[in-house]
Parts: sequence; structure tokens; C-alpha cells
Amino acid sequence: VAAGVAEAHETANTPRVAVGTIASLAPAVFTALDQRLGSRAQVVQRTDHGRSLLQAVLDGALDAAVVCLTSDQIPTAGVHRIVLGRDPLALFVPNGGDSLRAPSRLRNRKLILNLTSGDVRSFAARVARAGGRPRIAQTAQTALAMARASSDLALLPASCARADQRDGEA
Repeated sequence: VAAGVAEAHETANTPRVAVGTIASLAPAVFTALDQRLGSRAQVVQRTDHGRSLLQAVLDGALDAAVVCLTSDQIPTAGVHRIVLGRDPLALFVPNGGDSLRAPSRLRNRKLILNLTSGDVRSFAARVARAGGRPRIAQTAQTALAMARASSDLALLPASCARADQRDGEA
């Protein structure tokens, strides 16, 4: 009983920090926080879409959010922004898939899209205007799985494509 009381007391006195991020960044973000903070703070994790997480920070429900947003999606007041890096898009070619050698080769081809910046619908419209057949995936992992199952191309953040790249894939 004494050990249980001591553990409850320690847990109650441990600072809590509520952090949110998008699904494709969650493993990296929450692992880094766990390693960095250890037992000094309890991290309350939340995974959602970037705009929802940003609103949660503005509402005070989250202390911080690690998200990917375009510059026009950042509010001018109420948040402090730190750029952690840039993640260019990569064209993922599954094993056995045909690569895209020129933009004209997009005609009548499916292109699975996962863009973490929130502008995936406008990008899908651009792909359609170029003659492609865009399909939107909600997560990078889903885009990769769909591309592998169908041998179609996928466009997603380079870090996500590299994190789950297999032999024979480009």
C-alpha cells in the first residue's frame, strides 16, 4: 500500500505537457519527447489533423503541436512558431511500379497523394488538370500501402517515404 501511495504522489507531482501531432509524425515526435523528457514530465499525446491541433493550441487544450502547415495557414497571433525543418515531396515508386519519366507520362495514371500541409485537394485538382487520376490517402502509411497494393505511384513527404522504404523501391 505504501508503494502505491508513493507512486500516486509521484505521478500527481510530475508535470504534464499536452502535445499533439499528425499521424505520420507521431512515432518520431512522441519518441523524441519521451527520450528527451524521460520521467521529468508526463506527455499527454494527441494525434489529429494539423488545423485541429493548431486550434487546440489556440484554445488552450494543448501546450504544443508539431504540425506541417503552409505559411498561409499559420495564424498571425496566439501561437509561437518554430520551424523544425522542411520536408520536400517525393514520388514513391513501389517495387514493380513504372516510374514517371516526364510530367506528360502522368496522363491516365493514378497518383496517390498524401500531403501533410493541408492543401491536398488543390494539389489533386492540379494532378487531374494534368491528366492524372489523383487518389487521396489520409496518412503516409496508407498512401504507401495503397501504392504497393496497386503498383501505382504515390506523392508524399520524403521523410515518410524513406521511413518505410523497402528493397527495390524508389
